[in-house]
Amino acid sequence: MKPFNSSDFDYYPPGEPWTDRPARNSEQPIVLKIFKANQLAKTEAPEREWEVPGIIPAARVTGFCGDGAGGKSLSALQLGVAQTSGTDWFGKLPRIGKCLILSCEDDGDEVHRRLRDIVAPLSRREDFNVEDLRNLEIIDMVGEDSLLACLDGRSHSIVPTKLYEKIVEHLDGFMGPHVKGCDEGRILILDTLSKVYGGDENVRIQVTQFVGFLDRLAIKYHVAIVLLMHPSLAGISTGTGSSGSTGWNGSLRARIYLTAVISEKGEEIDPCLRQLKVMKNNYGPAGETIQLRWEKGRYVLVAGGSTSALTNDEIDRLFLDLLEQFTREGRNVVVATGTSYAPAEFSKHADGKRISKEAFKRSMDRLLKKHKIKSVPYGPASRLRLSQNWLNTFACRGTTLIKNVKAASLRASNAMAMSEAPPNTMSIPTSRPSAQTSVPGKPEMMIPARIKSMTPFTRIHSHLPDSSRRWAMARMIIKIPSTMK
Repeated sequence: MKPFNSSDFDYYPPGEPWTDRPARNSEQPIVLKIFKANQLAKTEAPEREWEVPGIIPAARVTGFCGDGAGGKSLSALQLGVAQTSGTDWFGKLPRIGKCLILSCEDDGDEVHRRLRDIVAPLSRREDFNVEDLRNLEIIDMVGEDSLLACLDGRSHSIVPTKLYEKIVEHLDGFMGPHVKGCDEGRILILDTLSKVYGGDENVRIQVTQFVGFLDRLAIKYHVAIVLLMHPSLAGISTGTGSSGSTGWNGSLRARIYLTAVISEKGEEIDPCLRQLKVMKNNYGPAGETIQLRWEKGRYVLVAGGSTSALTNDEIDRLFLDLLEQFTREGRNVVVATGTSYAPAEFSKHADGKRISKEAFKRSMDRLLKKHKIKSVPYGPASRLRLSQNWLNTFACRGTTLIKNVKAASLRASNAMAMSEAPPNTMSIPTSRPSAQTSVPGKPEMMIPARIKSMTPFTRIHSHLPDSSRRWAMARMIIKIPSTMK
């Protein structure tokens, strides 16, 4: 497919007569990107990427709606600070990287004052480095022509402007081309829609074309575009935060809404309170609500106050503290998803400081990589030896799940067990010593015939019923190396 090139489009100031404009190239070939479903099914799907987990997807356009003077611009600036400094954004950890803000409502002096209030509490932390903010750039467009696209009078289509081309050129120098496999975060914040869009917000085709331009820009540079928007009166009254044509909500892959907290009587409870709602999320569940309070020039979590701005190091320390606490209490946690999954257990704990499961997952990955924690077998030595024997047997025979070991142990003999075996089960044929396929003094184990594929040790363990674990598999738990004996 031909790469998107903004120079393919012509833009003329709205006041210039359209009769003298050259016709657009209608003979430009169209190249289709076609995928074979069977080829996709046979390959590993790429992992979904987020700039802010569960809220802002990577390389897509997200709408950020909010009432006038409701705190959108301030919250967006806090997002830029969090992404470049490694701190959290209202309890969510953005992917660390670069951020560019096109500020069309707040001039440089106002941005300076707000940035000072945001950074002040962070600068007292030893792990905060103000030099990290060099990756946050703000373009002051107050009082300037800030349209990125407008309606072409001849074709009646939305076309990009010279400013759009300039932004593309700056992105190319500031962020550069995306390198596949690179985990660097990239966010472009456009503040606001009414200042950058020159079409009719109520005409669906124009809306779709404009979002299409932004989508191509997002894909080309692998940058998440956050488009700040004002809701319509209907959107305010219904609480949806929608604006203009339904094309906005349909074209945007995600949409969040910052609004005041309203009582059942329809009155604002506190002018300092705000709630951030996930109204749409094409790649995950919607409906999450984050309660915020304005405090000393910035927004903070209601429950966490100013202590909510946790860095990666602070979350890592919290993970280790909770792991030590769980270990002392005899509540072992594991790396694999499922029962006792460490990030899930810690995020629900009272001392988890409302850190999300995704944030604890990233912390666990960092700690494992640094060898500060390990996943180790747990249980008596006899169980560990028996576990390895069962693992070897399963690897040779291609089976993965034990069926009711406790019930099988009560059968008087293997022949009787075979005659009484439930449907869809079979015994393990093997030439190995019996100690590797049965518990000493117990009959041969029974496993479902429908299970054919071999899985890693931890998945085998996670599939075992509780009554079988004490006989067959040792539990894999997380430990801090310094506490291991």
